[in-house]
Amino acid sequence: MHSRQKIRSKLLSLLNNNTLAGDRVFVNPVHNHQDETLPLIAIHYVSETPIEQFSVAPIEYQRTLNLIVEAIASGKTTIEMTDTLDQLADELEQILVPENEIKFEGLEIDRVVLSGVDFEFRGDGETPIGAIRTEVSVQYRTAVKEDIATDDFAKASFDWNIDKTNDDDDPNNDIVVEAEDDLDIPTS
Repeated sequence: MHSRQKIRSKLLSLLNNNTLAGDRVFVNPVHNHQDETLPLIAIHYVSETPIEQFSVAPIEYQRTLNLIVEAIASGKTTIEMTDTLDQLADELEQILVPENEIKFEGLEIDRVVLSGVDFEFRGDGETPIGAIRTEVSVQYRTAVKEDIATDDFAKASFDWNIDKTNDDDDPNNDIVVEAEDDLDIPTS
């Protein structure tokens, strides 16, 4: 199971039946919802930053998955709709705040960050509908799969420059290597 699937499953379980939206929590919904299905929460993947090497032994990479957790609500009036959205936003923040230290089983999560909130309101129909979008970033680490061949670290080379008057930052100064060592690492 990919790490994004684990994060998605955890967010679904955290949000499902724990907000005013009840069990109406969806991932990447692609269809419009009717007024009778509101309020609801939609989790959208936005992007994932390029992989950055985190550690060398064992090889691990740090990724940041950027999501939008969107609450959509309607109301008889714009005030009623806005109050519902504010309640949902408060519930989402209480569940997703970093202080809760969300545990993602099987994943090394470095942090969960709430990075912004965006609003959208539509009043072109009979019932006003609005959305509040909470931007969430999940930083996590993944290890290189064991079945991927990696080079064994078998030899290291060192150059020693002990002369303190030899300024490495001076472009007119030729670096003088005063000693060289090779270190063979046993592989068994």
